[in-house]
Amino acid sequence: NLGLSVNLSPKLVTNLEFPDQLADLAARANIENSQLTLEVTETAALTGPEHTLDILTRLRVKKFGLSLDDFGTGFSSVTQLYQMPFSELKIDKSLGMDLHRNVEARTIVRSLVDLGHNLGLSVCCEGVESAQALAFLGSIACDRAQGYYIARPMVAEALPALIASWNAGDHGGKAQRVAAN
Repeated sequence: NLGLSVNLSPKLVTNLEFPDQLADLAARANIENSQLTLEVTETAALTGPEHTLDILTRLRVKKFGLSLDDFGTGFSSVTQLYQMPFSELKIDKSLGMDLHRNVEARTIVRSLVDLGHNLGLSVCCEGVESAQALAFLGSIACDRAQGYYIARPMVAEALPALIASWNAGDHGGKAQRVAAN
């Protein structure tokens, strides 16, 4: 029972018809709305906030997940976390990539995971490139991780083999080889 996260074009958060169109498309594809998470950048979320809030709320009412993407860089605002109907906080890869070598990055990520959880959000950290980074995220109860240590971009047909390999406990070389093919 896999979920899928998709980057949402900033143009779509200004289209009032988009939530209904997406729900219709998901229904035709026999996909539960709750299996799809739409990743929204802070820039898109800040563009016309009242209008954007309306569209994002419509998506959440339809049970789509909403992730505030690339959090922790740029002009990220913690107020977006409670003013917008997000279901997930996605920590920027620049922080995830520094977890193994930088105590400050670990401190910030730990704080963001706690903040997200205290606001009722799930938390994903991008940029996970080592077993140590993944273990750290597990130790602080981060809900999800994304990065090259887990898998590189791949064609859909390679996903079942990667899942089988990962579930068999091969979190290193074999998972990377399957993902690269």
